[in-house]
Amino acid sequence: MIKATFLFYGKGRCAACHSGDLLSDFKFHSIATPQGKFGVSVDGQDLGRSEISLRYGDRFKFKTPSLLDVSNTKPYGHNGVFNSLDGVVLFHLNPIPFFKDRDMSKGELYNYGRILASRSELLSYIEIFDEEEFQNLLEFLKTL
Repeated sequence: MIKATFLFYGKGRCAACHSGDLLSDFKFHSIATPQGKFGVSVDGQDLGRSEISLRYGDRFKFKTPSLLDVSNTKPYGHNGVFNSLDGVVLFHLNPIPFFKDRDMSKGELYNYGRILASRSELLSYIEIFDEEEFQNLLEFLKTL
């Protein structure tokens, strides 16, 4: 468990956003969540915080969710596009495999680059590089 705790608070940098008693900083961040069937707003896009703030820099940003009881709160993502906990965690590490077997709409196919460019810089500092660390992190999340 010590190693998993180190992954959450250290190498995985999860606590950079999932902190405090409720494991959320309640701030708005972009993880470049793919567009889904729920929450669609302007021109078939879910623009996130910018719908309220009207600031371009807030596009595709959503409030950090609490991780309390996270293993029992699927689907994941503000729009429910992730069906599993391991899927959303892997997406934090690397969004590319998510699209391997997924049919993308034409709008998403041609516009996902803008969403991907909005990803929080915090995600670029995650240092989980192997399956053992990934599985240890998942097991830790299931204890929350």
